[in-house]
Amino acid sequence: MATVLDHTIVPVKDREKSVEFYTRIFGFDNLGEVGPFLAVKVNDTLNFDFGNRMTSAASTTRSPWTTKSSKTPSPGSGNPGFRTATAPESRKT
Repeated sequence: MATVLDHTIVPVKDREKSVEFYTRIFGFDNLGEVGPFLAVKVNDTLNFDFGNRMTSAASTTRSPWTTKSSKTPSPGSGNPGFRTATAPESRKT
């Protein structure tokens, strides 16, 4: 059974500038809006999903990439999403 990294959420200051950078410098395909994110296609199995990072440490609004013990994302933190060849219910625990 193959497991691949499907996407990773990358918190950034400016989503549009990040997409422009990765498409211009690396030649990644711009996928546009994917849910609340702007995404680029890295290869056949991986997308980078850029989301606005929280800018205020005093903010109580939770973002998709904060944990229960953290109110702000850690620098360089992301949210990887994996895909497997089998459905979750068919995997043994």
